[in-house]
Amino acid sequence: MKCLILAAGYATRLYPLTENFPKPLLDVAGKPILDWLIDDMSQTGLVDEYVVISNHKFAPIFEEWAAKKTSINHSHFLEQRAQSDACVNYAESRQNCYEVKLSIFNSHFLEQRAQSDACVNYAESRQNCYEVKFSIVDDGTSSNETRLGAVKDIQFAIEQLHLDDDLLVMAGDNLLDFSLAAFIRYAQQKNATCVMRYYEADETKLRRSGVAEVAADDRILSMEEKPAQPKSHWCMPAFYYYTRHDSRLIQQAIDAGCGTDAPGSFISWLCTQTNVYAWEMPGKRYDIGNLASYEEVKKVFNGVTK
Repeated sequence: MKCLILAAGYATRLYPLTENFPKPLLDVAGKPILDWLIDDMSQTGLVDEYVVISNHKFAPIFEEWAAKKTSINHSHFLEQRAQSDACVNYAESRQNCYEVKLSIFNSHFLEQRAQSDACVNYAESRQNCYEVKFSIVDDGTSSNETRLGAVKDIQFAIEQLHLDDDLLVMAGDNLLDFSLAAFIRYAQQKNATCVMRYYEADETKLRRSGVAEVAADDRILSMEEKPAQPKSHWCMPAFYYYTRHDSRLIQQAIDAGCGTDAPGSFISWLCTQTNVYAWEMPGKRYDIGNLASYEEVKKVFNGVTK
């Protein structure tokens, strides 16, 4: 499975803090926002590639972040990975390895391979390795006015990297106090595209979000981005699981007139074509929309606790 991270926005409401720095890399509780999401997913062993979609302005910063990410202490991840049946305890067997590949697709091409000394010969011990690749995709835009929009960014990354797999798509500027592992298991059990949902009582906030009508079996009946008159109190944050089949329909949705700015617009179209399910979140999502909310999140966020 690939994890596709939306990070091509310009976060103008956080200026001057994000005028020359991407919001997903702002520090919260000792590490970048994006690291909280990726480190959680890395423990599951379900993702073999992380794709960060950036704009041209911030792509070099994400490249630098990814390069540092590949120089982490691999033994730390091996110990966390030990619970999976794909990898035994690192302390017991140094033949297992956690390998990180970094591929950057930009105006220039850089490929870097970082591996721990635990894996001496990758070709010989591939079956014992948990391999992860980081890819940075530059969408070529340089201002908020020329941005592609989230849906077109997703399609751009799919085309550039020839992605043909199930996709976990998420905004890179949100924090969760619960692991995404349960959401992925839910989607795999449904064998369908799925989204996350939470109850929002404030109608003002609903009008700024994606809102869905949900049936008793979790099936989405309708979804609308930023509705003037919300049809329910079920709010849909930007966390989606696309099946391989449905990810192939994004260009068709765009051609059919699907909205392209908000990531939920594709789901709005898709739920009219096939079954899409909404999983109720077991915890809290922290949205950093402006400077005040960023300062508040820094005070209250304690990491993944559920």
